Amino acid sequence: MLAQAETFDKVYQEKMVHFPPGLFPWEQVF
Repeated sequence: MLAQAETFDKVYQEKMVHFPPGLFPWEQVF
C-alpha cells in the first residue's frame, strides 16, 4: 500500500507541474 501511495504521489506531482501554484486551495494545507 505504501508503494501505491508513493506511485500516486509521483503521478500527482507530475500532473501538478502543469498547473500554476495556488490554483487549488488545499495546497495550503500540506
